[in-house]
Amino acid sequence: MSLNVELLEQSFEKVKPRADEFAASFYDNLFQAHPEMKPLFAKTDMKNQEKKLLSSLVLVVERKSP
Repeated sequence: MSLNVELLEQSFEKVKPRADEFAASFYDNLFQAHPEMKPLFAKTDMKNQEKKLLSSLVLVVERKSP
């Protein structure tokens, strides 16, 4: 399975201006689709978790292959 890096980068550029909203929406959608996951985050600071998600996405998008 190959990753379309250009498409990923273009998509991420569209998300950036609303990154905080995107991250919150990600977890809202996750918990709605899979309520069994919510207890795994019961003691988690969700604002911090959302920042970690965004940081991880930035690393993936900005990583350049050798």
